[in-house]
Amino acid sequence: MPPLVIWQADESGTVTPEHLAHYSRSGGPGLMIVEATTIAPEGRLAATQLGIWSEDHLPGLSSLAEAIHATGALAGIQIHHAGGSTSTRKTYGLAPRVPTLLETSPEGAIEFTTSEIDAIVEGFANATGRALQAGFDVIELHGAHAYLISQFLSPETNRRTDVWGGSADKRRALMVAVIRAARAQITGAGRDESAALTIRLGIAASAPRELPVDEGLAAAIAAVDAGVDFLDVSNGGGVDEPLAEEIRRRAAPIVGERVASESTPTLLLAALTRSAVGVPVVGVNGIMTPEHAATAIDAGVADLTAVGRGILADPRWAPKALGTAAEPIEICRECQPRCFWFANPSKCPSRRQLAKRGEQPAVTLTAGPNGPQ
Repeated sequence: MPPLVIWQADESGTVTPEHLAHYSRSGGPGLMIVEATTIAPEGRLAATQLGIWSEDHLPGLSSLAEAIHATGALAGIQIHHAGGSTSTRKTYGLAPRVPTLLETSPEGAIEFTTSEIDAIVEGFANATGRALQAGFDVIELHGAHAYLISQFLSPETNRRTDVWGGSADKRRALMVAVIRAARAQITGAGRDESAALTIRLGIAASAPRELPVDEGLAAAIAAVDAGVDFLDVSNGGGVDEPLAEEIRRRAAPIVGERVASESTPTLLLAALTRSAVGVPVVGVNGIMTPEHAATAIDAGVADLTAVGRGILADPRWAPKALGTAAEPIEICRECQPRCFWFANPSKCPSRRQLAKRGEQPAVTLTAGPNGPQ
């Protein structure tokens, strides 16, 4: 179960009963990764985002890890900073921080100084330490979807000329520093054998956050060299049709023409990454059925598959897929123009059908003000 924000925190960023219920009822996957949890108040992607910037968050996060363990799963948590992909409306008035101040930067944004970037690395390290203290087994750094690490990787959003930008190697410097700092926390806690480190890495993206595929693959190799145990592959903030065609063309010799044509470009990025690195790779995006997940594994797209919207639509997706629950999976309808689960959870047609059958309580969550992430 990959990290998907459910918009149920408040300004404090603390875990709520809604979080505990959501993860408890979604049991069945072998690994459940808690939604993006921010390392700094100004780094929120939404006003309703969980936080891990303070010791005050530990009791709630510990309860959340315990709730996930109670389902039989390993408990992961994604730690995150939005960088320029936010606004003062989402940060309660705090100025967004960006690698480079551009015309497209959010209103009131401030460019990071070198010392502030050092503080960001420390913030990720401290958040890793808190996650370990809370009992999480997997620490996932967020380096995709046009958030902070992804912004530093892109030549479009990182135009710095200091040690943090100016070349592909320097644009990877923040990611490498954060990984090394997180690994040092794991090692310092004596958890190298009992905790894993990963990064959700955006391998490619189209303009205006462009990241060429080969630069993304080089970043994946650098991430492994810096100390991650496996890679959770996604995109860097959007894939247009020319980039999608390039990804399909490059993936076809690896996974076959049929799988390449039937899989999303983001999922196929996992196949390209898997062929470039020597660690396990998680593939995600568009996997709605057990058959699709099995095909992705069998074709060599990925070593593990993540099912996001499928589990939002039917929290018992995993036990049903494994045959330990007899009822049929209520498949995500991929509602258009926008996913109902994110826009108005009570109207999700799959969850409404489950409630009618008595499998799940009716969804009563209110939608967050910031849309899906």
